[in-house]
Amino acid sequence: MVLIKPMCDVSKTNYTNLVIGYFNGKVIVKNDFGHLYYMICEEQIAPVGTFLESDLLAPVKNLPEAEQAEIYAIYG
Repeated sequence: MVLIKPMCDVSKTNYTNLVIGYFNGKVIVKNDFGHLYYMICEEQIAPVGTFLESDLLAPVKNLPEAEQAEIYAIYG
């Protein structure tokens, strides 16, 4: 499953943001460079294995330090 914006040029979409899990109501995403991102949404919206558009995501480093530490410990 791929979440993309309507009317976007799929040929220009970069499918490197893979949903790898969930943490406290957040989808956890890893890109090809190993950077972790998140998006607040329900698991049914973006199941594991879904690719997400970059502009839907925020870096995990923007979260509180304790939450970052837990996410990095789990998803590294």
